[in-house]
Amino acid sequence: MGNFNTIVNGLATSPKVYEISKAMLATNAGGEINIIELIQDIKITESLYNSGLTVAIYCLDSTGLIDLLKIAGNEKIELVIERRDITDKTRKKFELEVYLAEIKDYSTPRPSSKAYTLYCVSEHVYLNAVKVLTRSFNNTPSNLIKSIVSKELNSEIDIRNPSTSPIKGIFPRLRPLSAIAWLLRNSFENATPNFFYETAKSGLIFDSYKKILDKDVYDTYDNLSLIHIS
Repeated sequence: MGNFNTIVNGLATSPKVYEISKAMLATNAGGEINIIELIQDIKITESLYNSGLTVAIYCLDSTGLIDLLKIAGNEKIELVIERRDITDKTRKKFELEVYLAEIKDYSTPRPSSKAYTLYCVSEHVYLNAVKVLTRSFNNTPSNLIKSIVSKELNSEIDIRNPSTSPIKGIFPRLRPLSAIAWLLRNSFENATPNFFYETAKSGLIFDSYKKILDKDVYDTYDNLSLIHIS
């Protein structure tokens, strides 16, 4: 079990606290290996403006694993990241399946160890690089995006605000995510844009900016001191 930040009696003492309970790397040779002991930190980036998650896994390797396994990219990594809240004692977790896109920041801080960062992406971002759309379409943007996500990107999406106006045309040899970006640029709700994004909690989402603004405030924080003020 990897502990990142202070944990008291198994409970999280701040919103930054988390544990890694699973980190399995599937090699291209068909095997699996536990890499929890190599991980020093993990950074997950999600945004309304990104079509997928990016996961940076910072590793300190004293066993030469990267050379032994001949890691070259496209390996699948399964992660389970969890925390147990200090107030309600409930255990919450994210289960992520990502694919290695690049190894960066390689260094040798000590003669017996190597440091590097495994930059990973979601499965649909990984599949996007090997798929091309060359078909005609005639449907609403939300239905078209759902079809692309399901057929070409082997994923599921939560359509929170279905489109009502149909659009038709031809995809001229576009990558799936490029086709989705084009559809987003040509679909609006009350003059506000639609978004296609991914979160670690809820996966892929299609929603409009208007619907996002209409939602109730979840909570209020002071970003300078991280003290809860609601």
